[in-house]
Amino acid sequence: MISIRDLRKVYRQGEREVVALDGIDLTVPTGAVHGIIGHSGAGKSTLVRCLTLLDRPTSGSVSIDGSDLSTAADRDLLQARRRIGMVFQHANLLDSRTVLGNVAYPLEVTGQDKAARTARARELLGLVGLEDYESSYPSQLSGGQRQRVGIARALASDPRVLLCDEPTSALDPATTDGILELIRDLSDRLGLTVVVITHEMHVVKKICTSVSLLDRGRIVEGGALTEVASDLGSRLSAALLPLPEAALDTAGSLVEVLGHGPAADVPVSAVIKDRFGHGVRVLAGSVEDLAGVRFAHHLLALPDGADDRTDGTEAVVAFLEQNGYRAAQRTRTQVETAQGTAQDLGGAQ
Repeated sequence: MISIRDLRKVYRQGEREVVALDGIDLTVPTGAVHGIIGHSGAGKSTLVRCLTLLDRPTSGSVSIDGSDLSTAADRDLLQARRRIGMVFQHANLLDSRTVLGNVAYPLEVTGQDKAARTARARELLGLVGLEDYESSYPSQLSGGQRQRVGIARALASDPRVLLCDEPTSALDPATTDGILELIRDLSDRLGLTVVVITHEMHVVKKICTSVSLLDRGRIVEGGALTEVASDLGSRLSAALLPLPEAALDTAGSLVEVLGHGPAADVPVSAVIKDRFGHGVRVLAGSVEDLAGVRFAHHLLALPDGADDRTDGTEAVVAFLEQNGYRAAQRTRTQVETAQGTAQDLGGAQ
């Protein structure tokens, strides 16, 4: 388990203080895959360095499996870091070494004998699907293959935690999905706790079980993926379940509706018509599977003047809420803002 408490990192630039991390609290349970998403400058890189104590926090604590790294002596810190594997945006392989030699290198540094490190490196290459490439050199590999070698190398010391810093941002979409599926599979098979630093919401949707939104050094939203997706109106929900562009100049009241699980498979417009008898226009909709749960997100237009009747907007919203949906009346400005948030976080730079 990873436990971060009141983590602060302040840099001095001359007489000016720059607060990079401002009171971070975060718990990642054992075996979870947690995504941390945010723009450049949000504090993601600083957080990675503080997690590994490559940068010592100004205050607060970082604990891995109950060991507080922030107070550890240098010798203990070295041992603790071996429980943390690092996967970077670029694999940073040693060009002069073969694939097998790159994966075995961390074990060579720690003094393992050649036979043991060779056997371990071959085992890891099998795990990442590169058992036929042990004699190849990095220049002979594709970008995705190099990243697989980097992942195998990160696992060489049998870590309990895998930190992935923008692991797919330099890859094409098809290769990205292959790497993400590999990380998810390794987490399941090896019981790894994984933290993925990313600016791509696709990464979070694909493999994460929980997520945090980092903004200006603070975690402003976060939790289990299905919980934050269900928080209708939140920034993370808008980005995880984006609504397509819709014509908002239509007459009538706008209602945003979110159904998950069994409710996601029921046409919400039909549910409203059966209960209230009036038709509903579906202006936009999307369906997503997140952490094994199906979500359906709709923007509806109720008939013009519905607010003046007992079967009007408030009654429709209340009925939906009572029947397992999340629902809220929206203004056109609110819808446009949510769509802007989805675009912003969907490809945050």
